[in-house]
Amino acid sequence: MIRRVLVDIDILLDILLDREPFVEDSVKLWELIESEQIEGCVTPTTINKIFDIGREIVEVEIAWQAVSDIRAIMTICPIDDRILEKASKYKLADFEFAIQLGCANIMKIDYIITRKIAYFKLFFHQDFKYITEDIFSLVSVKQFLKIFFQIIKFSLRFVIFRKKRSV
Repeated sequence: MIRRVLVDIDILLDILLDREPFVEDSVKLWELIESEQIEGCVTPTTINKIFDIGREIVEVEIAWQAVSDIRAIMTICPIDDRILEKASKYKLADFEFAIQLGCANIMKIDYIITRKIAYFKLFFHQDFKYITEDIFSLVSVKQFLKIFFQIIKFSLRFVIFRKKRSV
């Protein structure tokens, strides 16, 4: 079963900035996290960027509220020496992505959810000695929701099947 997802900044910005056509699926993901059906995680770099963008686009108070709302339902991946060590081994030009990979690995993330799949997949063509794609999956919100609800549907069928057999 899906336990943990790491949510990329674009998904949160879709919600906070009401960006069409992405906001609807992003809100569904938020609701799954808020209802504790899955654990949502973000990196501190994501929180920092959310605050900076909020402060520039709207105002400081709203930026702080956005950070507070995210912190209320998401787990913040601690960037400690283990995460930095893991991230540095990837030797990526994109520090934020290296941190996300380090967090995904250390925190046993099931999915990194992003809209930048093509961008991130460029890095998977490098010679990774320390990571394989089977540690976690890199998916869009739409792909994740499809997977999640297929698992729920299958689980319900299994429960119904077992109840019928026991009668």
